[in-house]
Amino acid sequence: KASDIHIEPTRENLRVRFRLDGVLYPSLVLPLKIHPAVVARIKILGGLKIDETRLPQDGRFSTVIGDRRIDFRVSSFPTELGEKVAIRILDPEKGIKSLDELGLQDRDFKIVEETIKSLYGIILVTGPTGCGKITATILIIGASSTNLSNSFFSTSFLFASPFISSSNLSKALSTSLSGT
Repeated sequence: KASDIHIEPTRENLRVRFRLDGVLYPSLVLPLKIHPAVVARIKILGGLKIDETRLPQDGRFSTVIGDRRIDFRVSSFPTELGEKVAIRILDPEKGIKSLDELGLQDRDFKIVEETIKSLYGIILVTGPTGCGKITATILIIGASSTNLSNSFFSTSFLFASPFISSSNLSKALSTSLSGT
């Protein structure tokens, strides 16, 4: 199953590609004239500003397919030929459900467990797109004590929980860099 949908303008047409196992495969070639309408619709679904075409934007939306809720993360990115849109498909029913299933080496699993139980410490979750950073972070947060102070920082995702302080670093950095 595809993990991402990429919608990219070229000089001749609008190209749609799907990411399967980390590789982008061509799927559709559409007329270039529908590019603005397609991008606008996706931006509306994702809660992005449709009139902002000069800056990258991130958003999200959900839909129900059959009896399952599927989440989508949307990113728009300005290019010389127009906005490129990437949609990450997130199926909450698939994937890892517990810390034990993360595949950590025994030594690393013990370190994570000890840090979660500790009054002090930090766990950094890093890696390339699609490697499971958000899944790992959510599982770690879920396993941590609710009577401790937990903070979550991300460049693309905000975690909604009554026990977590969450901040989007991309927005914070762009605001501080622009002087506003």
